[in-house]
This record gives sequence, structure tokens and C-alpha cells, in this order.
Amino acid sequence: MKRSPNDLQTLLSESSPVLNDFSDRYRLIQKINQYLQSRFDVKEQILHVGNITQEVLILETYSPVWSSRLKYETESILRDLNQKLLLSLQKIEIRTTPNAVFSAKPKQSTNKGQRKLSQQSAASILEIAEHAPKELREKLERLAARSLK
Repeated sequence: MKRSPNDLQTLLSESSPVLNDFSDRYRLIQKINQYLQSRFDVKEQILHVGNITQEVLILETYSPVWSSRLKYETESILRDLNQKLLLSLQKIEIRTTPNAVFSAKPKQSTNKGQRKLSQQSAASILEIAEHAPKELREKLERLAARSLK
């Protein structure tokens, strides 16, 4: 190689200020998400940044319980973020979106006792059972028998 490779960050900042602003905003949102996860010891699926503007931070959660907790702690969160990340936020809005895509609660099946096994799955299980030890074979055969019901 005649020249050493250029740093990607340098190339992006020189060529596109819009892209650089976008990456700065993304890093800020990531920092705020990390702060929230560490402060409340939760995963991002439960609580995350929905949007951020110059003065307003929008937090999203799927749970009304978390929404209430956040409302009580809004002032301390605001103070901490402004001090630790050198922001100038004036307000935090909390949005509860129970049917959100990021919901951490998996949808529960209402027909728990009525699950059916397809014929193809049953055939695969029986094929595996042929070469399995006796105890496992019996259990696999019982499982495959569910498709016949």
C-alpha cells in the first residue's frame, strides 16, 4: 500500500456535516439509553429514548407502572443528564406505548392446552426418536403423538 488508510470518522466529518450531526445525535441517544439502563437496571426494551430535541427528551416505555415511576423521578433524571452529559434539557416527556414493537413482554397464547403439532414436525420427531436412547425415545414418541389428536 502506498498510503495508509484514512480514518472513517475523519472522512465522514469532512465530507458530510449532516451525516456527522446524525452520528453525534445517535451517540448522544446511546449515552442517554446507557444512563437509563444503569440507573434503573432495566433493558432497553422496557425503557428507551424516543426522541431528543434541543430542550426536550422523550422517553418511551411499554408499562404504565414504569411511566408513573419515571414521572416521579423526572426532575432528578433531568438534573443528572444535564450535569453528566452537559446537556441543556428543560423538560422530559414520558410516553406509554403498550402495544409498541419494542415491548419486552412476549405475547402469550390464549390456547395453552390446545397446541397442535404439525404432521411434518411429528414425522421429524419420530425419525429422531428411532436413534435415541430408550427414555428419550419414549418422550419423543409421546410428543409426536400429539399431532394425531
